[in-house]
Amino acid sequence: VALARRARQAAPARPGAGAPAAYAPVTRGPLVRTVRVGGVVAAVHFAGVAAPSLRGPGGGSQLSVVYVAPAGSRVKPGDLLAEFERQAQRNTFEERQAEFISLTDQIVKRTAELDIEREQRQTEILKARTDVEGARLENKRNEVISRIDAEKNQQALAEAEASLKMLEQTQQLRLAAVAAELKVLEIRRDRERLQMENARMNFERLVIRAPIAGMVVLMAIWKGNQMGTVQVGDMVRPGVAFLQVIDSSAM
Repeated sequence: VALARRARQAAPARPGAGAPAAYAPVTRGPLVRTVRVGGVVAAVHFAGVAAPSLRGPGGGSQLSVVYVAPAGSRVKPGDLLAEFERQAQRNTFEERQAEFISLTDQIVKRTAELDIEREQRQTEILKARTDVEGARLENKRNEVISRIDAEKNQQALAEAEASLKMLEQTQQLRLAAVAAELKVLEIRRDRERLQMENARMNFERLVIRAPIAGMVVLMAIWKGNQMGTVQVGDMVRPGVAFLQVIDSSAM
């Protein structure tokens, strides 16, 4: 109708006509609408990847990149995405493992030596108890022997009892010292085991594999004084997200 009205107004009047007339074709068809939108195109499903945080001393140090998957490459779950320098963690693991094995052997050896020492002291205590019992039996004869012999028996009994008491007290002190000595070795061993386990976990964390299938997208991060994507040889701080794996089938 609007087109017909504009055409009627623009058409020149024909000679002999009382009013100007104009004609325009009208057809049926789809109504086309154009909408302009602004925003960012992103994947519905994606997995972010950040530089790993390490356990133990030096866990906040920057990590050196030795491999990163090319941007736009397709990966499957388990494929290698990135790898950071791991030699330091390998060395730490081997050093801590050697120290852990050494301390374990020391504990086993020292425990065996202390067991032998404990048996020897127990034998001495048993002998001292036997001497006390023998001295007591001798003292039962004091009424039928001379006064001098009776005094000797009493003195022998006192010495046997004092010796037994000293051996028993020494045994208790020695057992406490042995327990403390073994405890120190066990604490050192457990500390080495913890550091060894930390190094093993750090060694594994420095290799990042794809959690889902999709396309690799490198994210821009601060590199010195400018933004850029991660490349081999770059240093990355732990916790910085530098890569995404996106499922491009749904955007």
